[in-house]
Parts: sequence; C-alpha cells; structure tokens
Amino acid sequence: MRRFAFALVLPLLAGCATETPMASYVSVTDAGDVTGVVPAIAGYVSDKLPSSSKVLVEPPATGGWDPVTPGLIAELHSRGFAVADAQHPGGAHTISYAVSPLDTGVLVRIQIDGADGASQFLARGTAGKLQPGGPYTVREASR
Repeated sequence: MRRFAFALVLPLLAGCATETPMASYVSVTDAGDVTGVVPAIAGYVSDKLPSSSKVLVEPPATGGWDPVTPGLIAELHSRGFAVADAQHPGGAHTISYAVSPLDTGVLVRIQIDGADGASQFLARGTAGKLQPGGPYTVREASR
C-alpha cells in the first residue's frame, strides 16, 4: 500500500516547485516528527548553499503551533549558516517549506529564494520514526 501511495504522489511532486514563492506551512501533530523533518530540510539547504551563506527561515504565516522553525534555525546554525531575522534580512537567502501528513508519513516541500524546489516523502519506520522514503524530487527553474 505504501508503494502505491508513493507512486500516486510522484506526479504531484513534479509540479510542487515553481517560480512562485511558496509560503511556509506546517501540519504535524507529533512533536517527535520534527526530528525527521528538520534534518531533511537542513540537508537540502546544505546541499544547495555554501555553509557560510546567510539564510532567512520563513515561518508559517498562520499563528498556530510551529515546532519546525525553531529546530530548523538551530540546525542551520549548527551547520555553519548565519540566520537572519525578518527585520534585518540583509541579502539572506529565503528558505520556505511546507510539511504535511501523507499516508502514514510526511511530505516535505522546500524552496530557496522562491525558485529552487524539492520535495521528499518521509516514511514512518517500524519504530514510528520518520526516515527518507526516497530521494528528493527536485525541480529547478530553467535558466
């Protein structure tokens, strides 16, 4: 069943990244899921930008519970990134993300500066922890 659900998601993933900036969004109900989501986002950012880069993590616009942004900021700091605040972005790369439940796992979408995008399905392992269910699906704007 999991393979079937993932196969249905693949065509949707291809259209996830566009030139239009994506607003950050988090819909997770288990704080334990953050330990799988944060490294997935930070790993993609680390692959795309030098660790000396300045980044601005865009928090979700909704004022609801957001366990991802604080963890992501700490993880990016630990990887050598300078993290800007919204009042003083100073040329920082903007990181936006969406985290949504899908099947028994979570779908993570990531954009850098509204142009590059990636999606990754994080499957729930036998112990209940999230782990990559496959590689990132990446779509970059034509240059």
